[in-house]
Amino acid sequence: MTEPQNPEIVPFLVGRARSGDSSAFEQLVGMYRDQIFRWALVRTGDVDDAEDATQEALLRMHRGLRKFEGAARFETWLYAVVRNAALDVGRRGRRVVRLKEIYASRVAPAVSTGPPAVVEQMETERIGKVVMEFLEALPARQREAMDLVDLQGIGQAEAAEMLGIRPSTLRVHLLRARRTLRGRLLEKAPGAEEAE
Repeated sequence: MTEPQNPEIVPFLVGRARSGDSSAFEQLVGMYRDQIFRWALVRTGDVDDAEDATQEALLRMHRGLRKFEGAARFETWLYAVVRNAALDVGRRGRRVVRLKEIYASRVAPAVSTGPPAVVEQMETERIGKVVMEFLEALPARQREAMDLVDLQGIGQAEAAEMLGIRPSTLRVHLLRARRTLRGRLLEKAPGAEEAE
């Protein structure tokens, strides 16, 4: 996660925003909007739903900031707000329709005979899609744990706090996610294990 350049500014801005300073709130939004979107995207697995969840989370952040008492880190509280917003957006059912459309568009992958740079870019995009499909297939907790720890580099203790689970539970989710991904990668490329 990208930390603010001056970590002391966050509690100051939160305090000002809680007292109604709209400029402080706008600064917090500017600092965290990309992170909020990323968290929402990992949770929903869909760009449009993530954007909806981001907007919903920002509204909830604005309404709920006065209730934030500072017992936990601001980022931990904000993660819970985003997670709940994403869950609500996911319940709306639009994702099922979009997943069917995405699946239909991926059934027949394109084959290119273009220049090597174009072919290489297409291969990179194809690999990225396969990895995203694997991640999307993981249970939500495993996907969240893997994103926070393996992709964003957040420490396991902090990630466990953000998810509201014990560190030992987080480690179990990470272990299962990594095993599942490894198994699926080996299914897609059976010779990969011998190449190690």
